[in-house]
Amino acid sequence: MQGKFISRRSFLQGIPVTAVGLPYILDAKTGQSGASDKGPILSNDFFAIYLHKETGRFSVHRTDGSILIPDCAAMAVSSDREVRPDMIEFRHRAEVSKISDALGEGKRLIIYSSAKNSPWAFTRSITLYKRYPGIFLDMSLINKSNVPVNIESLFVVTPAGNDTASLLWSGTSKVLTNGPMYYDPGTLYPFSAPDESTIQSWWNAGFFSGYKKEALVCGALENLKAQGKIHVRRLPGDAISLSLQSYLA
Repeated sequence: MQGKFISRRSFLQGIPVTAVGLPYILDAKTGQSGASDKGPILSNDFFAIYLHKETGRFSVHRTDGSILIPDCAAMAVSSDREVRPDMIEFRHRAEVSKISDALGEGKRLIIYSSAKNSPWAFTRSITLYKRYPGIFLDMSLINKSNVPVNIESLFVVTPAGNDTASLLWSGTSKVLTNGPMYYDPGTLYPFSAPDESTIQSWWNAGFFSGYKKEALVCGALENLKAQGKIHVRRLPGDAISLSLQSYLA
């Protein structure tokens, strides 16, 4: 896939932006509606979060009824295994609380996932602020055993299975990447048709659908202990394979 350079300011200036702040990862295949319980567990003027209490997976809907992030789980990768909190042995507990910090007032959903015979315990948070059209996700992992575990990557969102999507963004025609260092401005790639090639970005990436339409920005808001990598691939329809990886190098 060939890319061409363009000014980042020219690309994003004047475009309404929906931000998805993901300190770790997202991945996608193709579109489906996603699993959820009857009503949203968390919402603001922009988004509604639906939680599937049996699996711990969640989906994000926009207030116009469209789906942004369908049926997504999480994952941790060690040197010898992959562990997901939606595995059948895990049980989940959720709580919602009001918050007030430097970004303003909002609500936070915390999902606790653990298994009786597993040393892995996941804590994931989803925060919605009243005045921000953004979704703020975070995840931590605890090793409950006395045996050291070599964690290589954390994924705050990953697809629930084959042929499912974890990001749907209508009419995406270009993707803007970011380079690994300050002197690398990144590349603007064509992104309107399905392609087997995977594009890599560092820390954040932007998705463009037209100068009079919203742009979507996904990336790490803060990651002081790992490298933030983003992998994107265009799938059929509006589905995008998007992985935001926190790689503990």
